[in-house]
Order: sequence, then structure tokens, then C-alpha cells
Amino acid sequence: MANSSTFLSELADMILRDFPQPEKLTIIFPNRRAGLFLRKAISQKINKAIWSPNVISIDDFIQRLSDLKTQDPLALNFELYHVFQEVMYGQQELSEQSRESFDQFYFWGQMLLKDFEDLDKYMVESEHLLTNVADLKAIDQQFDFLTEEEQALVEKFWTSFKDKNLKYAQGFQELWEKLPQIHRKFQDRLKAKGWGYSGMVHRHLLEKLTSGNYEHHYGNIVFAGFNALTKTEQQIISFFVEKHQARIYWDLDRYFYDDFQQEAGRFLREYKQDPILGATLPDPFRHGVPEEEQKLAADHFIQTKKDEQDPIEVIGVPLEVGQTKVAGELLQEIRNAVLAKGEKFEEEKTAVILPQEHMLFSLLHAVPEEFKSLNVTMGYPLKNTALYSFFELACQLQQSAVEGPEYPYKVVLELMAHPYLMQSLQAEELEKVQEARRQIIRRNQSMVKGAYIQSLEVPFLNVIFYKAPDVAHFSHYLTELLLYVNKTVLTEEFEEAAPEQEFVLKLYKELKKLQELLNTHQMALPMETFIRLLRQVIQGVRVPFSGEPLLGLQIMGVLETRNLDFDQVIILSMNEGAFPQAASKNSFIPYSLRKAFRLPTFEQHDAMYAYLFYRLIQRAKKVYLVHNTETDGNYKGEESRYLYQLKFESPFPLKESVLATTPKAVGANAIEIKRSPEVQKQLSRYLGENGVPLSPTALTTFLDCRLKFYFRYIAGLKEEQELQEELDVAVAGTILHNTLENLYEPYLGRDDGMVMPQQIKELILPQLEKQIEQEIRKHYQLQDAEEMALAGNNVIVKKMLLNMGRQILKRDMEYAPFTLVGLEIGRNEFLKIPLNLNGQRATVRLSGSIDRVDLKDGQLRILDYKTGGDSTTFKSVGSLFDREEKDRSKVALQTLIYSLLYDHNFPDPEEENSIVPAVYAIREMYGQQFEYFLKEGKNRLENARRLFPEIMEGLQQLLEEIFSEEQVFDQTDKEEKCRFCDYRKICRR
Repeated sequence: MANSSTFLSELADMILRDFPQPEKLTIIFPNRRAGLFLRKAISQKINKAIWSPNVISIDDFIQRLSDLKTQDPLALNFELYHVFQEVMYGQQELSEQSRESFDQFYFWGQMLLKDFEDLDKYMVESEHLLTNVADLKAIDQQFDFLTEEEQALVEKFWTSFKDKNLKYAQGFQELWEKLPQIHRKFQDRLKAKGWGYSGMVHRHLLEKLTSGNYEHHYGNIVFAGFNALTKTEQQIISFFVEKHQARIYWDLDRYFYDDFQQEAGRFLREYKQDPILGATLPDPFRHGVPEEEQKLAADHFIQTKKDEQDPIEVIGVPLEVGQTKVAGELLQEIRNAVLAKGEKFEEEKTAVILPQEHMLFSLLHAVPEEFKSLNVTMGYPLKNTALYSFFELACQLQQSAVEGPEYPYKVVLELMAHPYLMQSLQAEELEKVQEARRQIIRRNQSMVKGAYIQSLEVPFLNVIFYKAPDVAHFSHYLTELLLYVNKTVLTEEFEEAAPEQEFVLKLYKELKKLQELLNTHQMALPMETFIRLLRQVIQGVRVPFSGEPLLGLQIMGVLETRNLDFDQVIILSMNEGAFPQAASKNSFIPYSLRKAFRLPTFEQHDAMYAYLFYRLIQRAKKVYLVHNTETDGNYKGEESRYLYQLKFESPFPLKESVLATTPKAVGANAIEIKRSPEVQKQLSRYLGENGVPLSPTALTTFLDCRLKFYFRYIAGLKEEQELQEELDVAVAGTILHNTLENLYEPYLGRDDGMVMPQQIKELILPQLEKQIEQEIRKHYQLQDAEEMALAGNNVIVKKMLLNMGRQILKRDMEYAPFTLVGLEIGRNEFLKIPLNLNGQRATVRLSGSIDRVDLKDGQLRILDYKTGGDSTTFKSVGSLFDREEKDRSKVALQTLIYSLLYDHNFPDPEEENSIVPAVYAIREMYGQQFEYFLKEGKNRLENARRLFPEIMEGLQQLLEEIFSEEQVFDQTDKEEKCRFCDYRKICRR
């Protein structure tokens, strides 16, 4: 596994040995990156100045020899769209709805371009592949150049195709028949402009070479480090080997080259069978032939397979963030180990490989501070950036804005909370924005006026909140946004400003490019179409990072490791589907036909990644392979096949460890808050003659869940206020309570508070709707002059409130006449409960809000309105304080406490009137059998006085439990109570 040399060091030795005039030598690599490292390797081996060889990538080499210029994929897609429209529709007069718009075509255009690339790079005639086979017997004649096995694959495709839905099959067949014509006309259109796509340029050069119509001035040529060649690349390289004595310097190892079961050596073994390339490759190991008689491949693995001191370390850790954290710890460990030997630590000899590029920023945060330089070489998806989220919100803003302009609250709140805005504002501006967010939520504004945002006088908001009338203004708007972000937001104070500036520049260029192409092709798109197209384009953009390649810790993707070797290698995401990545399935050409015509399939894809894996670790001195053990959700957490191969097929020593088992959900762990001085201090607020009063709701909360009581009444945690698009049940209940209070308030103290049926019918009921509207207006904090626009379910809720109010007033008419004694009693009255806390006397005050107290025929009703569905029946007073009681009635306990509270503050020594706890359970009020009484078992509770001593005792015991020094505030074991709890996110239930 370990060797002091590298592939590029060996290549440098060959160059200096065999080419005394390196300036006349051209080295061609699979990519550009290896050239820098080769020059460094050469410079380390010489003691005098020499001319450097010419170093170039295979694509650049082909491009320079070709007459065609490779074009940008977006520009190619525009050209393909014109050809597609011409071939599919010709001169037909079609409506705009019948033709695909460019944004609808864009995805399919990308797929077609990829297929055309494959056809040309693998030299398949589109007329052969894309032909229409009407009769399966025609396969023998039309595809006689294929083997029997390949013809069987073609037949399989057409058989399955004919079995498809007829309408779908006809549409597909029409397109399939015209694809060769599209391919041909597309090439003709590009050639006329001197353009081409990569596969077309490669094939064009090959035709040019074989015709003898070419010139090159590259002198001696060495092709170095190739593995997975396309057919055109293979024939171009073969041409220069045969005609110009070019050399090939392969990067291979006997471990995967000799083993015919090893997919990593698949391509190299295939090239060994090629009449030209085969002579440049060593012979695979042959059993029975003396080793010294064989031309052997390198033994980088074999030489050190018995080294038990430096095993390959396989580390399992849950979650992606866990992997990057482990990588940071390994980097520190590697650095410390080198320094402990008294050696100089060279950061550039250590590499961290990221098969999943979205983990980049998590890794950057985990790299130890001791690493002074970082070189990131990989493409990062623009769609994973903060910039893209900002761009997406800007698009949503334009799509959802209405005349005024007005903007939907959701996008307004998200933009106001975006990191770009939050980190760029001055303290005064930030406070303005935060207060604006609070106002929008508090007033429940579903639409936010642009004038209101402008009135905040925050410059960045003025740039963001603008309604573009058309595409031209929208493009200008996005450009201005990007320029503002780059100049004002991404300053030195902004975290990760440098990469964000790269993202801004890339998005700016893509936007400009799209604008120019639309102008060139004279496409006038509607706003919606333009935004859809722009989204598709941006989602496919990758931003290439490039630092100083020869310095610092190397962080790169898998493809960027080609031809490079490192002393220490850490590979993350060693999981199936991540490394190797799943092969793309986006193609018009199905697997069976790809297989038959030798086009690339997932087998080639997997073989290429296997080679990249084994060649990356073959010379490394120390290898760490980190995989994700998490199996939650859709992620299976399956180890990569390469790990299984190393475990069960290789002779290499492995050291396996799992740093942590997959964590259980937090909710599975008990949360307990024990009594502490701070908890005691908070609880003491509720003690004493002037202590903060507790409500019946607080007591039922404690009975439901002690931890919930702690969060709300001790820690004072409140759920973040959110804007409600619709009136929820709690708000609707409050509005109804306040409405009824306001309607009855004028009758308190008038004519001894007597309320007659006729008064309810003629004076109170007609005011109901107006009063409800006033309460809704008050809830939204609307001034009298402001329009109240209800939409959607809110209209239904208003009607529901009106209906419930009418039903209550109907029952009151039936019950009247009665004397109105009081409304909302208990806000300023208290029920004092004496306690014995560890031998010390203490007092706790209870308070509440009794909706209504009325009197009729000696019955003093303590009335509570309830919009919920809680039961009004209880077994006994004891059951009301029993948290294990399944049918414990909260409304019964609350109303009984209210009754005791009233009696405590307004005593009736003669007990002339019975105290009747009454509930207007609105859901039950529509029935013929409705009764307002509580029920103790099956019996009406017509006087609660006899229960007061037992209720007082229950309250004392409950409160002494709350204030006990041994009290632990823990979670309820009844998880059904957690369903609507404000704190369920904390408990993860």
C-alpha cells in the first residue's frame, strides 16, 4: 500500500532519463491539474535550470488540432432547440401552446446533448441505433454487424417497446424516428458556425487524422495516466502511437490488473487486447509461468501488504457532520504524528477526498487551525449555497407580487431573516427589520405593502423589494441585487465571504450569458417562463474552486485525484451510492441498446470509479476510510462495495472501528430537571401573599406533564410567535369570549342586571356580527380606517363564530330572564391556598377568568364558554387530581376551581343560593338534550358547595407536590399528550 514514489515522480524520472530535450516533449494528461504537479516533480529532481516539457490535457490537445471550437452547453442547447423545432414541426402552423417553450425543452435538450456526445465519442452511427424496427425479423438484416448476444439485446428493447401504452409508444416512436435527422441537422448547423460539442470535435479530429489532412508540431508525445478512454480517444491515441511513436505511461498496479474479477482493472485489461495499445501494457500475471519471464505491472500494493504497523483504517460514524468532525480529528492526529518524529509536516502531502461535495463547508469548519493553507479543487453545486437560496427567494418575490405592489408574508419574512440581510445591516437597521417582522406576525398580515417596507428606510430592503414589470427589468433587478450583495454584503466581516464572492461572480456570468443568448436567438419569454428557465440553468451550475494547487492541505472530489498521489489520504462517504456514485439514468437510449452498441453503461461507470479508488490508495502511506453508519430516513447507511472488497478479497490489514453507535432519537432519552437554586428562585415567585398567581390551566398542565409545567411556568419558555394564515381554534375562542363579554357588559348594574329574552333578541343579537368583526380587527391590530380583507378559511371561521354566537344567545333566550352578576370575574380576585412546605407555612394564590356569573331562581351559575371538546363528566373530585386517570376532565376541574374562587371572594354565609358550575360546551349546544351542568358520574352537579372541602384538599396536595424540594420535572409517559405541545421539538416527540 505504501511507497515513497508517486506516479508523477516516476513519470519525471522517465522524462529526464529518456528525453534529453524535454522542451521538445508534449505530455498529455486526462486533465489539466496533473501538469502542475509534474513540473514540481521534475524541478525536485534537477540541480540546474531546464526547459519544461509542454503539458496539456487530452481535451485541449484535441481542441487545438481540430477545426471546430467546443461550445458552452447552454449555447448548444439553444442551437439544438431550433433544430428540434424544425424537424419535429417543420413549417406547420402551431399555436404557442402546441410547441414546447425553450424552458420545457431545456431538460430534454440536455439529455439529447449527452446522448449525442456518447454516440460520437463511441463512434455509433445514429441511423443504426435510432432506426425504426417494424418487424423483429429485420434485426438480422439491419444489425448484422452486431453479435448474436447484442442482437438479442436489441430485440429485447423493441419487444418491451411494443408492449408499452399505445399512445405513449406512438409519441416515442415518432421522436425516435426523427432523432437521426435531428442529430445530423444539429451537426450541420454547428459545423456551419465552426462549432461543435466535445464528442463531435473528437470524432471530427479522428476523421481528419485518418484522412491524412492534418499537421501537428508537438514533437515527442507521451500520453500519461489514462484509464477509461472513449472509443475516439482510444483511436486518437492509437494513431499517434502507431504513426508518430508516441508513448503511453500507464498508472496501474498488479493487484487490480492481474485479477480478472477486479473491476478496477477492466479497461486496462481490455486495452491489452488492442493490437496497438496492447503492446504498451504489461502482461497480466499468468499462473505456471516463471515470474522473471513476465513483464509485470507495478507492485505498489503487494510490496507492503504485510505491513501490520500501518493498516488501512475503516471508521464508521453516524451522520455527515460526524464524518467531517472525524476528518478534522484525523488531520490533527496525522500532523502531530509527523511532528513527533521530528520531521517537517508538509500539508500538501495530505488529501481529504469528498465524494459528496455538499459536505465541503462542514469539512472546512472542521479543519484544525494549525493547517495554514487549504487548496480546494472541486466543483461545488451553486444550488447548495446561501446565494442560491437568496436568488430563489428573489424569484418567488417576483412571481408572487401583486399590484400595489404587495408581497406575500412568507417570502417577506424569509428574506428579512436571510443571512445576507442579517449580517450586513447596522444595529439600527437590524432593529428596524426585526421590529417589522414582529409587526407583520402580530398583525397577521397575509400581504405586506411595498410602501410599508420602503418606509423602514433600509437601503438593502429597497433593492430587494421591487416588482419588475417584465423580463428585461427582472434581469436588471437580479444584476443589481448581485452587485449590491458583492459590494455591500460580502465584506471581510461576512463569514466565508471569499467563496460566496465566487458564487456571485458565477451566477452573474450565467445570468449575462442567458440574456445574451436570448437576445441572439430573438426569444421574448414571459416572466414565468424566463424564471423557470433560469432556475433550471442555475440548478445545474457548479462553481470550480481553485487555490494554489501545490500548497496546503488538498481537499478535492474523486475525479480531481486522477494521476495524483498523497502520503496520507482520508476518504469520506465510503457508502454505497456515494462512492461509487450512482450512474446517471437520464438518457433517451435504454440500457439494452446501450449495451448492444457498446455505449457506456453503469458497468463502465462503476469500473472507472473502482480504478480511481484503488489507484488513489495504492501508494499512500496511511489511508483512512470513513463511512456513515446512519440508517435513518431514506438513507440506508450501507458500506461501499470497496470496503467489502478490502475486507473479504484483499490481503491488506484493516483496522475497523465505529466511533459511536447510531444515536437514538432524543425523545427516547428521559429529560429530567431537578431542583436547583435557580429553579427554587423561579418557583419562589409564586409564593406569598403578593406572589404571582397560578391559574387552573397551570395546574392541569402540571398534571399533564411536569416538564411542560417547568418549561412554561418556571423557565418561561415561549414558542416563537408565528404568523397564522388562518384563525386557529384558540384565537377563535378568544374572539368569541370577548364578543360575548362586550355584548353583555352594558347590562351589568342596569335594572339590577336583569336580562330579558326580548332584549337578547332585539338588542343583543343584531349587534353580534359587528362585534365579531371588531374583535377580529382588534386581533389583527387594524385601525378603524384599515380595510379588513378575510380570505379562504378565515371567511368560514367568521361564519362559524357567528353561528356559535347565535347558538349561545339562543340558549340564553331560552334561559332568560336571569340576573347578570358579573363578567370575567377572577382577574383581580384570588383564591389563597395555605401550604405546609417542609414544616414551613406558605401561601399560593390562584386566579382565573370566569366568563360569566348569573343568577336565577336561587341558582348562581359559574359559567364557562368552551369551544373545545373536553368532557364535562367526572367520576369524583379525586379523579380530577389523578394524572393517571384516563378520562380526567380539565374543564370540570377548572370550573370547580372557578366556583371555589368565586365563593372565596364573594361569600354567602346564609348559603341562600346554590353554586352551579356550568359549561356552555358549544359543540354540544346544538343537540336537543343539551345541559349546562357538570356531571358527577351520571348525576347533575346542582350545587358544588359540598365538594369545596375536598377540592381545597386536592389543591393543597397538588401545590405541595409542585413546590416540594424533592420534585423532579420530567416528561409524561403518555406521548399522545405531546402531539400538540409547544415544546415537542425540545423533547423530539
